[in-house]
Amino acid sequence: MIIDELKETLTLLRGAGRNLPAHYTKSGNRSATFCIEFEPLKEDLDTEMAHESYYSLTRFVPVTNAPTDLHWRVLLKLGEDCMAGSFILTTLGKPSDTFTLVRELRKDITSLVNELAEEEISDEWYTQKSSQDYLHYCMEYGTKRALVFNMS
Repeated sequence: MIIDELKETLTLLRGAGRNLPAHYTKSGNRSATFCIEFEPLKEDLDTEMAHESYYSLTRFVPVTNAPTDLHWRVLLKLGEDCMAGSFILTTLGKPSDTFTLVRELRKDITSLVNELAEEEISDEWYTQKSSQDYLHYCMEYGTKRALVFNMS
């Protein structure tokens, strides 16, 4: 059973409608944004996390290691959603549900591929250690930023 906070988080993430990647997406006065309507995600945090999810990916998975550019872009989108989603869940008081969030987001791989290109890819690549390490890093980063936000 998916809890209400997780449903809310998934709805926010799936309804964001941002361009990929968030690092290059502008909206209003935000120079980099996830395009998520969530009051606690202030401009500075939005920008910081958009940049972090983008730049940290190459520390885990160099672009040249991805089977195709599409694989890399899908992994980046998953990382962005893990980071923003874990921030939202932690802010809502449900940090323990971030692992469930990751499982739910993995279900989005097929629809992401269809959205980004008409190319068939396997989700096997996303279960490799380097890919999972990146997603775990994004999840932890979003959680930590929310904890700092909640303390201020």
